[in-house]
Amino acid sequence: RPVCIACQQKPFEKKKIIPRKTLKTKKNKEKRNGRPRKTKSRPPRGKTEALKVFVKTLPCLNHRIAFRDVTNSVDRRTIIASVIPQNVFLTNKAPFLLFSKSQEREKAYVLAILNSKILDWYARRFVDKNLNFFIFNSLPIPGFNIKDKKIKRLIELTTKLSSQNKSMIGWANLFGEKIKKLSEDEVFNFQSEIDAISFIIYGI
Repeated sequence: RPVCIACQQKPFEKKKIIPRKTLKTKKNKEKRNGRPRKTKSRPPRGKTEALKVFVKTLPCLNHRIAFRDVTNSVDRRTIIASVIPQNVFLTNKAPFLLFSKSQEREKAYVLAILNSKILDWYARRFVDKNLNFFIFNSLPIPGFNIKDKKIKRLIELTTKLSSQNKSMIGWANLFGEKIKKLSEDEVFNFQSEIDAISFIIYGI
């Protein structure tokens, strides 16, 4: 016998009845301390040690040589470079140089050359009001030779000048120096000696 499609009815579907006790226990588990329960995310196996080593090599955790981006060729100094202590963050107006962890003496040597009058004179020919890496990379810096007595003296003078603040204890310990506040005469004499040695290194 034919049946009208519109009159056909779906069979009765039984719904699962959940007791009230189970509903309460589920809500209590999800709402602990007023917050929904979260699953703990774990890093992939075998990469935790590599991640720890990578974090230790971050530049902000080590000493860096930074220079001021905003400058002027008419100022007393065009290149203003300094050592940045550990755990200090910088903005884009203070670019910094990257060295390997074993190149601490190279850092001190580069810092001495950057703060010398001979290199500052050279930079004034190209810098107007901004010192970026395009200009910085073209600055001539003599090669490093640890056996050279003049370079050793530059490192010694630079570490003494940059080890006057307690925040530079880690930097001073790398070279066996102590934190000592220098007088104006000592700062002038050390800086003058750095300039004289730099002239000799450049062959002038």
